[in-house]
Amino acid sequence: MWNDRDDTLEQVFDRIMDKKAGDVPLICPVCGRKQVHFYFHKWNEKSPKGGMWIWCSGCKSFSHGTVQVPEWWENCNEISLNKLNSLPDYLEDHKEKIDHYVNELRKKN
Repeated sequence: MWNDRDDTLEQVFDRIMDKKAGDVPLICPVCGRKQVHFYFHKWNEKSPKGGMWIWCSGCKSFSHGTVQVPEWWENCNEISLNKLNSLPDYLEDHKEKIDHYVNELRKKN
C-alpha cells in the first residue's frame, strides 16, 4: 500500500528542480534506500503545468501533484497518459524504462 509523503518527498523535488539530484534512482529521505524514482507529464507543450510523481519502490512512499514542470522535461512517448493517476502503480511497473529515460533526458539537457 502506498503512503502519501508529500512533506518528506518535497526534499527530492527541490533537488530535481535545482538539478542537484544525481542519476535515478535516488536515495529515499524516508527509508534511506536508493529506490526513489520520478516522472513528470506536461499536459501540453504550450503550458509549463503538468503532473508530478515521486515514489520509493522500497517503502512505498510517494508524492503526486500539479507542478510547473522543469523546462528541460519532455514527455516519454512510451508512458500512456490514460494510465496515469495519483497512485504510482503504473509508473512502478515501468520504473526501469522511466529511470533510463529520465537519466538520458537529463544528460541531454
